[in-house]
Amino acid sequence: ILPRTAQGTRRESTGSPQRSIQQDRESLPGGPREDRDCHMAETIVRTADDLRRALEACPEATDRRLGEILVGERWLTRQQLQRALRSQARNRGRHLGHILVEAGVVTAQQVTVALAQKFGIPVVKLEHLDVDAQLARRIPVELAVQHNLLPLAEIAGRLVIATDNPLDRARMEIIRFHCKEAVTPVLASAEEIALG
Repeated sequence: ILPRTAQGTRRESTGSPQRSIQQDRESLPGGPREDRDCHMAETIVRTADDLRRALEACPEATDRRLGEILVGERWLTRQQLQRALRSQARNRGRHLGHILVEAGVVTAQQVTVALAQKFGIPVVKLEHLDVDAQLARRIPVELAVQHNLLPLAEIAGRLVIATDNPLDRARMEIIRFHCKEAVTPVLASAEEIALG
């Protein structure tokens, strides 16, 4: 979902919000963030049947906030979260996930997994999924590129779409209107969708 940053990147300015968010990153239980994996195996899909099973197995969406999920998974400390929220308050319009990844305290993959938990949808690893070329052509290339999405399968009369922002209802409505059928979003990284 988010741009990848080099492991261990630090800002040298002592007044930087990224620097202050990073200060206690090594204090997380379980060691540095790069040592704590995301356990994404259950959400990797290779076929439409895998995708159907993943959709059926996903838990309900939660009203927990992204930061709380990251703290609950022990990928982030409460202190780091509070610093990031203060940075977000000073920079209106910035997404918390972007702030945390840029600060180097969580990875893009960890944010993706947390968002999937929040939305109650599977994370799709597109490098492992065979995308039907005919299905992909149902959405004009310009529209797919503009909205950064990719049709993956038709399941139970619904078009399953990979998107990096499943909460963007306007985006989903545009696709539903264009394709004349209901749409189910699944979460994928923006980079993988662009390469799909």
